[in-house]
Amino acid sequence: VVYNHLGPDGNYLGAYSRDYFNPGHKTPWGDGLNFELKPVRDFFVENTCYWRREFHLDGFRLDATHAIVDTSKKHVLTEIAEAVHSLGGFVIAEDERNEPKLLLSPKRGGMGLDALWADDFHHVVRVMLTRTREGYYEAYEGTVEELAATLEHGWLFEGRKRQRRNRGQPAAAAHLLPEQLIFCITNHDQTGNHAFGARLNHLVSPTAFRAASALLCLVPFTPLIFMGQEWAASSPFQYFTDHEPRLGHLVTEGRRDEFRSFAAFRDLTAREKIPDPQREEAYLQSKLRWDEIGKEQHTATLRLYCEFLQLRRQSAVLRNRSRDNLKVLEPIGGIIRLLFGRPGSEQYLILADLVGGHRTPKFDRTRDWQELHSSNEKRFGGGDCVPFSEPEVLVFRAV
Repeated sequence: VVYNHLGPDGNYLGAYSRDYFNPGHKTPWGDGLNFELKPVRDFFVENTCYWRREFHLDGFRLDATHAIVDTSKKHVLTEIAEAVHSLGGFVIAEDERNEPKLLLSPKRGGMGLDALWADDFHHVVRVMLTRTREGYYEAYEGTVEELAATLEHGWLFEGRKRQRRNRGQPAAAAHLLPEQLIFCITNHDQTGNHAFGARLNHLVSPTAFRAASALLCLVPFTPLIFMGQEWAASSPFQYFTDHEPRLGHLVTEGRRDEFRSFAAFRDLTAREKIPDPQREEAYLQSKLRWDEIGKEQHTATLRLYCEFLQLRRQSAVLRNRSRDNLKVLEPIGGIIRLLFGRPGSEQYLILADLVGGHRTPKFDRTRDWQELHSSNEKRFGGGDCVPFSEPEVLVFRAV
């Protein structure tokens, strides 16, 4: 749900009353909503109750909560969370601030939401695999050290500067649980924001996509899997609209202008190749092709997702998502090392190389390790290759 702004078409609340908006609250889309005024506040809080009661939706992902400004004694996000919780639902925030306060209970000075999109994982992985550092990827280097820090803390920026401003607070210090942070390697924003709606599996090698997928399925954070990702769908997810012609033309021009600062689109001719969101083809090309699931290359990817998620679910050690159950060991030679479980009990070791070309690090010889899975097994679409000569995730269990 989008409670931070209204679109350029069908925006009629201002026709009922100018007080729906507060000119003192600025957002990227214009004046912010006037949540200090009770009728406005009630309209949005009751909207969540409507969707919950009438349509039985379990939860809500609130769009760009960093753009929801409210100076009331009780923030509207807290009131929304309380209303949804009273009906047995949950609330997830999309928020770029890495702010633990969103997830802390009101008794601890927080807003009481249930979970938060933690985009640092996606951004680090995307830069690591594609070497793209334009736009909001500029603040990321895509190093194995950044990935290790993100896996250890939950997000990368914990008060450090990002694009000339401080961002974030430590998640561990606030005792946030890994399950409260949502990780992904692609989502509707990251795909739709690409000029041609390219998915991650369109931009990287199959081995790299399998390795990133396997890592996502195993880390203790809550994985978000974007529709079709689990079988490496071939269809793009383009930005498409259906506005009246005059507004539609402005949207088309604005969409192409967004990419003016990108190296590949500084030339007008290149920008004109960006799909027109008003053309029906942009919508039709974005529809999933469900028959692909039966084709071997897609079936193999789906098999990887099923088996790695099944391993996570069936193993009591991997199912334990407490912070003290995971130790992020220092990376060796470009390889991430994750140790699940406690010494003297059942343990799992995850070795992850998302770029390939590294040597397998030496093992802890105080224990014997049995290899359970490789993201490059033939049944997942891989072939015969030396470990880590290509991007790969290996899973070992102590025996």
